[in-house]
Amino acid sequence: MKPGRTAGGALVYAACLVACNALTGAGDFAVTDDDASFSSDPDASPEERAPITSDGSDGQRDGGDGTNDASSDASEDVEAPCVPRSVGPRYGALATYVTPSTWSNKNGALVPGDEQWAHTNNKEGTIEISDFRFDLPPGARVRGIVVQIARIADTSEGPVTDTVALVKGTSKSGGPWPDGAMSGPYQTATYGSSTDTWGATWTREEINASTFAVRITARGRGDGHVDSVGVIVHYCE
Repeated sequence: MKPGRTAGGALVYAACLVACNALTGAGDFAVTDDDASFSSDPDASPEERAPITSDGSDGQRDGGDGTNDASSDASEDVEAPCVPRSVGPRYGALATYVTPSTWSNKNGALVPGDEQWAHTNNKEGTIEISDFRFDLPPGARVRGIVVQIARIADTSEGPVTDTVALVKGTSKSGGPWPDGAMSGPYQTATYGSSTDTWGATWTREEINASTFAVRITARGRGDGHVDSVGVIVHYCE
């Protein structure tokens, strides 16, 4: 007899065990409470005494270590997938001499193939082409900018080189201009790429603005000619 129990109490306790075991068909009776059963065996380990739920789990979270991994319930912020798109080439509608400039016939650099050409006149000078009239959609993320310049030069008095820049960011050089007659055929030089933002971050508003511009600075003793300046913008949406 266990300490603290009377003989009558022990008999009642033993009778309850016999009756409960007869009902459950087990040597160890179970008490049910809200779909969870508990072992009544006084010699059972703490793990065996843990509540057993109706789905067979041990009633503990995350492998039974008693902790609750909140990260498993939290949704992760994932950037929307990039759908690559491009627009262009678009050609500028406005040509401007940048003071001081020795260029002439500035509008000849606006429309490709119209038999009009802008001239450098054998001296260093800068011309700016703007108003490309882009219309990137809301949410567009600019990934790269490509500038295409159709140019040629009369190099009988010397070579012509250039520096090309956007309204912000770094500038690029296209190397010596090819030699040829002013009437062409013109060769197109490409500056930038589909993943080159020219060292700057661009918004759709900046690209769509009429002030978005390309500046061409020509150098050398040769007479350079520009037929057109086109821009392609690569973006995601």
